[in-house]
Amino acid sequence: LRARGFAGYLIKPLRRASLAERILAVVGRELKAGPGAAGAAGLPEDERLSPACAVGVRVLLAEDNPINALLARTLLEREGCVVDCAVNGLDAVQAGRLGHYDLILMDRRMPDMDGVQAARTLQEAGLTTPIVALTADAFEDDRKACLAAGMVDFLPKPLEAGALRAVLSRWTQARPFTPDEA
Repeated sequence: LRARGFAGYLIKPLRRASLAERILAVVGRELKAGPGAAGAAGLPEDERLSPACAVGVRVLLAEDNPINALLARTLLEREGCVVDCAVNGLDAVQAGRLGHYDLILMDRRMPDMDGVQAARTLQEAGLTTPIVALTADAFEDDRKACLAAGMVDFLPKPLEAGALRAVLSRWTQARPFTPDEA
């Protein structure tokens, strides 16, 4: 897109911080706080801009596919989450044991150790952090296998912003989700 002249992109639903960041990047960061400058905080209220719902929520994202990981991380960060990534089940288990997370998003199929086994291992180690399955296998048997492994919820891929917001609200201290924000 840059080769075609685009300076950046935005993902819907728009977030005030994302919009302000893109505008500032386009105008060369000329808008700075101070006399006579509007700045990002001075932008008028726009009901189409949804506030982040999970500011400060720490998430471990276990996803081996770089495209899926980029999408998930982008959506999580737009909701205000602090995101750490693991690229396989073994890394997820190690990170889960070492870090304090409010939520773990775990891909079901990963190399070295799949998400179901990683969730079981973390549960057996006494981890109480909610683990949510991320999977393209959205069949009832897959859902049951994830829940039997100790996962608390199930998000089908491709990941959708509204579904992610609902999970963040359900399993963290994020502000409540409302359907009109989807």
